[in-house]
Amino acid sequence: GHIYSLMGETFFLTKQYDSAIFYYQFVDRRESLSDTDSSKNERQTSWENSRMAEIYIVRQKLDSAILYLNGALTYFERITDRNQLMWTLVRLCRAYEANRNYPAAFQNARKLLRIAAETGARQHLREAHFMLYKLFDAEQKNDSAYEHLQQYTYLKEIIDADQTEQKLAFFKSEIETEKAKAGIV
Repeated sequence: GHIYSLMGETFFLTKQYDSAIFYYQFVDRRESLSDTDSSKNERQTSWENSRMAEIYIVRQKLDSAILYLNGALTYFERITDRNQLMWTLVRLCRAYEANRNYPAAFQNARKLLRIAAETGARQHLREAHFMLYKLFDAEQKNDSAYEHLQQYTYLKEIIDADQTEQKLAFFKSEIETEKAKAGIV
């Protein structure tokens, strides 16, 4: 199953979605036929299901995407994998918003905001505020939309500054390494 999963991932990353679906579904069928550890099988297929959902989002098959994402969400909640849970919630919010199911989008965006705040995951906190901004804006609740847009902008600036600082440190390190190799003091 692992090899088929890797094949699916390779095709997914190269945007060859039909082949990716084939391999991801093959993993799902193969694992469901196996009598081995069911929790391992479920963990294995939850990642493939998340990727399948992304393919369905690209193809605008939102009902299918939501089905796969909710399955993955249930699993990640049960095992309390907060990173994967937040990753799934972001995609689920986007799918519900695109499908114009605003109550479900709001519910998942608020859940994402709560979990991101608890864990200090600024990237997901930023995504939650952006999603809430878009949802409030769609409902013409301008005060709430503006509040979340301010939070999004603030977090985006902080994250961008951190990333710039990390890139600068990396380049400085590379220059020092090159100088050392060349024997320059």
